[in-house]
Amino acid sequence: MHDRREYGGGYHRDNRRGRGGGAGTYKEHNFQKSFVGSQKRGRDEDVHVPDPKNVMILKLMSLGDKLQGHAEDADNVESAFEDAIRLCKREINFKNDELIDIMLECIFEVPTKTPYYALLTGLLNVDEHDFVSRLVRSAHDSFEKAVLSGELDKARLLLRFLASLVVVQVLNSSGVLALMQGIVASALNITEACAHEDPTGCTWQPWCDQLVNLVIAALPWSGYELSESAPHEVSKLMNSIESYMAARPSKEDGQMRPFFGDLGPDDLAGRSDSGSSSYLSDVWEAVKECQLNDWKVASIPQVHSQFESKVAQGTSHELPPHSLDIPVTPSFLGHATADSPKAVLAALLRKAIPSRGGLRLLGKERTEGNRPAIERWVAEEYILDTLASFEGNRVECVKRLVSGLPLAAGWEHQALLAEVLFGQMLALPEPKLHLMAYGTIIVDLCKIPKFDFTRPLSGCVRELFSRLPNMDPELRTRLVNWLSYHLSNFDYTWPWDRWSWVSELPPEAAQRQFCTQLLGRLVRLSYWQRIQQVLPDTFKQLLGPEPEVPDAPGTGVLPGGSKTKVAVMASKPALSSLTSGGGQGDKDGDAQMEETEKGAEEETEAKQQAQSLESKEGSGAEEGAGRTCEVPSRVSVWAGELLGFIRQKVTSESALEWLEEHVVTHSESMMDEDDKQGHDNEEAATAKAQLMLQVAMRAVLAAGSKTPSHLSVALERYSSLLSQLMKNGGAGVQQVLLREAAIFYRQLPQKLLMVVDRLMALHLLEVSELVTWSLHAAAEACDDGYTKHCNIDTSGKEIQGSGSDTAVAWEVLYYGLQRAGSRLPQVKEKQARKEEEVEALRKKVLAAAERASIESDAMPVPGPGNEAEIRRVLARVEAANNEEKLLEVKLQQAEAELELCSKASDNTGVDASSALLATYSCFKNILHRLELQAHKTQEAAVAATAEAEEAGPAGGEHEEAVEGDGQERLSVAAAALATATAAAAAERLELWYQQLRVFVRRFRVESSDVVKQLQELMKSSRVQGEDNVPTPDRMIHELTSSLLMS
Repeated sequence: MHDRREYGGGYHRDNRRGRGGGAGTYKEHNFQKSFVGSQKRGRDEDVHVPDPKNVMILKLMSLGDKLQGHAEDADNVESAFEDAIRLCKREINFKNDELIDIMLECIFEVPTKTPYYALLTGLLNVDEHDFVSRLVRSAHDSFEKAVLSGELDKARLLLRFLASLVVVQVLNSSGVLALMQGIVASALNITEACAHEDPTGCTWQPWCDQLVNLVIAALPWSGYELSESAPHEVSKLMNSIESYMAARPSKEDGQMRPFFGDLGPDDLAGRSDSGSSSYLSDVWEAVKECQLNDWKVASIPQVHSQFESKVAQGTSHELPPHSLDIPVTPSFLGHATADSPKAVLAALLRKAIPSRGGLRLLGKERTEGNRPAIERWVAEEYILDTLASFEGNRVECVKRLVSGLPLAAGWEHQALLAEVLFGQMLALPEPKLHLMAYGTIIVDLCKIPKFDFTRPLSGCVRELFSRLPNMDPELRTRLVNWLSYHLSNFDYTWPWDRWSWVSELPPEAAQRQFCTQLLGRLVRLSYWQRIQQVLPDTFKQLLGPEPEVPDAPGTGVLPGGSKTKVAVMASKPALSSLTSGGGQGDKDGDAQMEETEKGAEEETEAKQQAQSLESKEGSGAEEGAGRTCEVPSRVSVWAGELLGFIRQKVTSESALEWLEEHVVTHSESMMDEDDKQGHDNEEAATAKAQLMLQVAMRAVLAAGSKTPSHLSVALERYSSLLSQLMKNGGAGVQQVLLREAAIFYRQLPQKLLMVVDRLMALHLLEVSELVTWSLHAAAEACDDGYTKHCNIDTSGKEIQGSGSDTAVAWEVLYYGLQRAGSRLPQVKEKQARKEEEVEALRKKVLAAAERASIESDAMPVPGPGNEAEIRRVLARVEAANNEEKLLEVKLQQAEAELELCSKASDNTGVDASSALLATYSCFKNILHRLELQAHKTQEAAVAATAEAEEAGPAGGEHEEAVEGDGQERLSVAAAALATATAAAAAERLELWYQQLRVFVRRFRVESSDVVKQLQELMKSSRVQGEDNVPTPDRMIHELTSSLLMS
């Protein structure tokens, strides 16, 4: 025991000296220090004292954890609440108003325990009436703020809590019903005011639906008590809601349908609109059924029943009078006003108020059984609230989803949970959480041994797989991404044999394309040999060839692993054929041409001729293709030589000099005099620049082909070289970059996305150019598949790759658009920070100038004896002036940076707008062409069918009859081919309309200027097409009704 004389009294653990106890000298405490070894830790060392606030939070969040679904723990309810009340009273006695914020935060974080927190409030109301009054007032104020600010989930939970307070007699039912009635009345007023101007409801119905949903979603928690205490007011409220439900114009949202057709009147999945307009109708029907059942909901815990006599001792509170002024146009829509175009209002409203999500995939007998519809809805609310609250804590989220939901006794909810998770993951226009959030939760659920989640999971996947032909294209991609991730967590184990019939389908079949894309994704997550090992033989043909890293240019080996076949032409090519703008070869690069085997003498001759031409696949090459030989193309040879130069880490200037010395000089020597005279100086310079750009891009890609880091460094190091070549390359230079990247990484689409990302980051690629390339690449891949489908031979040879190429093109398109859209908020945020910095510096400059002026005014009059004071004042003045100058320099720099940020913000906004306009323009042109082709093929099919019907067996002699039979068979065959061609053209057109709807849904226009330009674009579409075939009204309708709505 320590001697008090050493310390002069008592002492504290933080080395503070004690007071009193006599004199003495202070010494440092000699407590034992812990360390790794055999000695023990000191008794007073590292003693952790829990924070009372954290203790309170943990206690409130764990309130009722052991009570849900466990009848044997019901006796512990009273003791659990007594502990919580004791902690709360301690905080109240300390005048700690943080307890109010903690309780409201618990309502948001653990909304499944709202009845528990309401009961806790009711028990506190007996002795702590003032505190509960402040809590109620704070909850009411927070509710009004949440409604006006657009935090509708927060408002829904707060109104549920206020309604639950009626159950425990904390609030009078009249005040809560008045609040609910006022909200529904506001929705009715908005409907009446806006229905005439916008009968479709696109600009106001989502907002009104959410307001009414706040009320409907709170009724099951207090419907019985409200009906008992104020039956007339409840009846009036229900009638008001019924009036709104009858007045709302849209009962279903066709744009949000996951499937394009239903299989019958009982097909709930086919009629689903992803929880959009139809959700409110469904939940309203469930609430009305609940009212008829006397408001009995088994999944809402009735924990207040054994405390009724105790909570009755408290005095009820009144809510403040309803004064919430709900605007017609929500203030949280940002720059939108009532005068904004309808398209802008609808886009911003849809973005601020997304659909709830939801999909019925399994039978009712598997999900909820014979339970009322309100039970399923309450269970869905629990699941969605848990996902929203614990998305950042995967382990806790899964734990609560498995055993923390207060569902009705005996409810095995695995099937319902699987259905809800898939409904959220496949929600339109986008899921509320990241796709991988759902993926990780599903993986963890499957790993719980006694939960048996894999069975309903397989049922959902089986149902979705059967609906792939009618599934939205975006959801197919989402399903592919999820399933590939899921299989990668389970050693790629899957019953592939059950899908073996897919390999017998035609290449354009939805299930076959899905499996092909799935295998491609699995290869990205693993490697080709690993995936091949787990696949049965029937599936290996869908896997495709092994992806290979492209060899260095000049080796004669293409990205596909085969050597370049150079076609020998009779004449030298023109200058245009040497550039990226000529022929088919720019699309496929050094593509493989038909190989013909000749003698050694012919092969030698072919090699000699090939030295003087640019070998590419195209129209010019096809005309003179007579012999081929395995030599690298001229562009590949130059790129290989430049690659060796680049590997020495030369500068961009040196690389440019090399290109001008070797490529330009050699290309000019290959031209005839007629070719040189046929091109003016400007055109020749453009062609040379594009040729050098093609060579440089191929060499840079090869230099970075080893790893993603190498690729990023190579593109960044030689970005100035590419930029310099692009300045003189004309309008198509960005297309050259994209074509070269697509050729080089044809088998490695993830690397292509990396290249696109780096080119956009280095400002070498505009979004509008990426849009043009992607859509035309998708159209060409679709045309290729369509042509092969219509001319398929009798040998039954299957064609692969077109579906995969199309998927990659769409992936690149949406990646570029998303990147451009996400960059604008970042630039805006950076601009706002710079504006604040500039304003702060201006204030500092003014303050420094004022200090310098004060110091100058304090200058003493020169005289004998005050020289030292004058020097001191002069030093202070000089320091103040220097500080002012330094701040002025910083201010100038900050203003320059702000100007750059402003320009970047404007340019980014212009880029995003131009990308949308370019996309719609490309869609319009492609759809117009496809409509014309479908129209012509349909006419040809009708004519061929009529000709086949008119043809019959010829009479007369036997030989003439046989000839007639042959003619008849030819007519029937021609009619069948024409009909198949027309069907394929119609199917291809429908696929493009589906993609158009996906684009419109994902990238809604939020700019008035863009809307005006699109209106002009749509007006220009109403023109006569080729052969006097008018542009069909369907395209105009698709674009205007879903985008412009005016």
